[in-house]
Amino acid sequence: FIGTALKGEHGQFFTPRNVVRFVINFLDVEENKKIIDPACGTGGFIVESLPRKNIFGCDRDSFLSQACKAYMCILEKKYNIILTNPPFGQKIMVEEEKILKNLLEKNGKLAIVLPEASIFGNKIYRELRKILLQNYKIIAVFSLPPETFKPFTGVKPAILVLENSQVSDNDRVICVNIQNVGHDKRGKILYKYDKNGAPQKDKDGNFVVNDELGSITAKLKSHHKIVHYQEATEKDKVFFITHEDIKQTEDLILIPSYYNGFLNKQETK
Repeated sequence: FIGTALKGEHGQFFTPRNVVRFVINFLDVEENKKIIDPACGTGGFIVESLPRKNIFGCDRDSFLSQACKAYMCILEKKYNIILTNPPFGQKIMVEEEKILKNLLEKNGKLAIVLPEASIFGNKIYRELRKILLQNYKIIAVFSLPPETFKPFTGVKPAILVLENSQVSDNDRVICVNIQNVGHDKRGKILYKYDKNGAPQKDKDGNFVVNDELGSITAKLKSHHKIVHYQEATEKDKVFFITHEDIKQTEDLILIPSYYNGFLNKQETK
């Protein structure tokens, strides 16, 4: 909730969570006792005191107190669906390994937008991908084009969809290579053209935007046959891999184009 730039201002130093847990465990606070933090900041002592009910906090900084309220509101509940696009340019340290398990109900689903090259394939994040594969059912990976967030950033994103449920090596992971999202790198709308170079129009006479998302959604919802990556070609935008296929790669790669591009080429050599 709070970036490092704000830490330390006005004498504010947020207590490390291991120190907070140490104090709470030492005091062995009973559930029916009233707890107050008169300088609660972002709620470190308060949040670690959950699920006790008689908890109070205040802070001279109204922004921090609002952040504390938001944090408590989130952590007091578990959710069936989590949809999120965290900031790509920020390094946010997560101190609690089980934070996702604590937020997501059993069989609940998460869809998160992340940079494809780093999170989904970089060796640095191999351990993260290993943890995900061991603890969650990976349902789908949607690879998006670099133009997706243009003209603001050219980072190539992807969407990871997972489920908080029992994992099997035979679980299928739907992979989709999405190439057109309706605009170019300048943010200008792109339209579809026929073979003669004329812009296509729909039945109402409107120009058709070159956006694949609608057609791909329809294909996935129609239970259209989806082939395994070994049967797919580079032209196939939708195919599936299994958890076992991912584990067979040295770095536990989750990038769709790695499978219907690189691996197929390797097999044909």
